[in-house]
Amino acid sequence: MEVVITGRRLAVTPALRLYVEDRARKLERYASKATKVSFILRVEKYRHLAEVSAHVNGFLLQAREETEEMYSSVDRAMEKIFKQLKRYKGKVTNHRDKTLNEEGWDRERILSPQIPHRHLRVEEMTVEEAVKKLSGVADDFLFFSDPLSRQFNVLLRTKDGKFEVLEPVG
Repeated sequence: MEVVITGRRLAVTPALRLYVEDRARKLERYASKATKVSFILRVEKYRHLAEVSAHVNGFLLQAREETEEMYSSVDRAMEKIFKQLKRYKGKVTNHRDKTLNEEGWDRERILSPQIPHRHLRVEEMTVEEAVKKLSGVADDFLFFSDPLSRQFNVLLRTKDGKFEVLEPVG
């Protein structure tokens, strides 16, 4: 990782250079592909400004901080960079959580949270028993298992009040 330190109206002392490089090296722990970190350190009267630009995975992170002491300006600017990096990494990892099944379908897209799901108990009963049971409730359909055919069927109540049985074929 390349660290560039520029001082404007400020002599960059070896102690300050070592301190800034140490803070920049911490960035490598969190982002393995940090390629370049640039520091612009500037003094204007009593204001000490630190501007940091970091190139991480092709993404540019920037921060600017101003205090009355250069070391604290550098620390605060690096804290902002770490916050941005954390937010960036969160966005990247959240998009990778989606998994595809064998056919290539996105399970989250198939089971969309906008579509409500109901779990129904399938009881074994004849068609006549299913008609009696559906007559006593406000639902428009009933899933049941026919003991004779050993298949799951659906009993529907049509809009005109009649009943219709849906049987699977095949």
